[in-house]
Amino acid sequence: MPPTTSITDLLDRSFKGFRPYQREAVDCYTRWVVSTREPLLIVMPTGAGKSWVIAGISAVLRQLAYEKTGLRKKVLVLAPSAELVGQNHAKMEASGFKASIFCAGAGDKSHSEDIIYATPETVRVNIEELMEYEFAGVLIDEAHRTSNQIIEAIDTIRSRNPNVRVAGLTATPYRLTEGYIYRQDKHLDLPPMSDDLTLDPYFSYMIYEVSAHYLIEQGYILPPIFGDVTAQYDTTKLVRNRTANWTNESSDEVFVHGNARDLAQEIVKEVKQKIRGGRHSAILFCQNIKHAEMVLSLLPPSQSGMISHKTPRRVRRQIIADFHRKKAFKYLVNVSTLTTGFDVAAVDVIAILRATHSASLFQQILGRGLRLSPETGKEDCLVLDYANNLGRFCPRGDPFSPEIRAALPSDREGSMRIEVDCPACAGTNWFQAVDLPGTEIDAQGYLRSIENGMPVLTALGERLAGHIGVQCTNFVEGPNQRLVRCEHRWSSVECPACGTLNTTYDQWCVKCETILGAALARMRTRAQHGDTTYDARIARVRDMTARIRPTKKQQEAVVLTLDIHELPRIKEGEDGNPELEETSPRTINVWMSPEWKHPSAQRQWSTFIEHCVLGGPVRTPSDLTRDGIELILPEEVVFRAKPPSDPSKTDGPVFYELLQLRDEPTLQMDPAYAATNP
Repeated sequence: MPPTTSITDLLDRSFKGFRPYQREAVDCYTRWVVSTREPLLIVMPTGAGKSWVIAGISAVLRQLAYEKTGLRKKVLVLAPSAELVGQNHAKMEASGFKASIFCAGAGDKSHSEDIIYATPETVRVNIEELMEYEFAGVLIDEAHRTSNQIIEAIDTIRSRNPNVRVAGLTATPYRLTEGYIYRQDKHLDLPPMSDDLTLDPYFSYMIYEVSAHYLIEQGYILPPIFGDVTAQYDTTKLVRNRTANWTNESSDEVFVHGNARDLAQEIVKEVKQKIRGGRHSAILFCQNIKHAEMVLSLLPPSQSGMISHKTPRRVRRQIIADFHRKKAFKYLVNVSTLTTGFDVAAVDVIAILRATHSASLFQQILGRGLRLSPETGKEDCLVLDYANNLGRFCPRGDPFSPEIRAALPSDREGSMRIEVDCPACAGTNWFQAVDLPGTEIDAQGYLRSIENGMPVLTALGERLAGHIGVQCTNFVEGPNQRLVRCEHRWSSVECPACGTLNTTYDQWCVKCETILGAALARMRTRAQHGDTTYDARIARVRDMTARIRPTKKQQEAVVLTLDIHELPRIKEGEDGNPELEETSPRTINVWMSPEWKHPSAQRQWSTFIEHCVLGGPVRTPSDLTRDGIELILPEEVVFRAKPPSDPSKTDGPVFYELLQLRDEPTLQMDPAYAATNP
């Protein structure tokens, strides 16, 4: 539904200076916020003016809550630093609204106004002070940094008002090892993403996005120009630790030790040449403090400064102020800072002397140089990448389109990942493949025999997956427009201790490490002891004939002769590992008669008549010889050998029981094999 007249009037009156896309973002949020309580996300590049959009959304939230309840409810705006809190607060007040700053680092801890700007840490420590109020919503700036601390604070606030709305804004909607921070792109109306692209995201829907390319075309931000560099750090020597960051040892080896100083000297010389060639000022991003100190020592002391996470807040503010105001201050060296909440528009050189560990950080670094600067006549931002960050995150060469993928914690080293289409929802999954000689994996992730293209079965007659995935990772729209996980499962084993679903390849439960021998007994023990002779089998039917024969009691019976080819099965080899059991075409005979009263005999006759006979009622075996009666060849048969009445006599003829006849194969065969395997 479109925004109400009162909301439209509010935005027209208080936010006249909105750029078109900023107004679109707020209008889009207004439409969504009245229809869902799911966390929403808005994506806007650095320099797009997120602070103004936050101000607009805050005003809208407050107004909507008042119109619906008649009460003045508060809006909480969270930002990760005191600098960002101050910037966002300034935009709110510039729009004509009073707002409080609740941030120890910003020197104020007030919550008297309806709109409160705060840092997560201040809220965490003082959450009880806020619980005397009822909130309409919580907005999260730099939403890619949404932490458990923020989520806990929101949950606490929601304990008083379950209808609290939550929205986030970010330039980089992804996180290291977790992929995208939202489940579904509603802006482009795309299907929900699988766990391969997003792991347990907090935000359900991304509802609005404006691209950096559009902002550049419209003149709202400036383009990054990647310049040629004469030196390059050897980032192939970097090693990640368990948290996916570079280890300290490998970072020092590449950026501090060996010939690192000579390399830094060459790089600094090139950056200085760019500044002397007409550029205004440069930010140099370094790997660690030792590296930054080395780089700073090579720059002109009177024109340079350095900031790291260890720099005292007052000193940091002074250095940034000098860099902003003093024309002689040309070079700002930094470590692990200045990627968010830093606005010095005149910066027109970004020198990246570090290997960033995440695509998000790389995007934030680029954003430091893209703001407009009419005072300096800046036309673009020169980016000098000395650590192959563009190639690492953007192999197609577009700095605004990094390749994003979630690194699953359960990934097994040394295994190939394969693309698997879910048979239920058609969504794409990425799973670790298994290697079983003589088989290949079809598009839906199941194994089939290379020899004949037939599906491979377990000893229980289930199709065998060619990967370690258990359940589809995609999400589909469920009741009340909520996203629910697709319920399709490949062959799996439930842990008897904790109920976790494991793959048929797991020897121990992946959650509680219970030995799965008991749960696998039906499949594994029977295979080990060779008593699978009388298990149900599935086969393709190649040909079929029916004859009328008398039984020993001189009753009429039908002997159905089936020329079949069993589907290949998996069995346990002598070494305990699974191996493929190929099958060959063979013939089986099934005796049946409507005169036999046993329920299984009656079901067998009914199944035969239903699936294989056309042309009229057939009540006796002789009826099959009438004119007009036609036998239809089924596609598939499920059968089993009947054990002898005397277990000691195993050398006599084998009799078979017909369990099912199928007009279409339940286990589809690849079309490429259809001609040779009818």
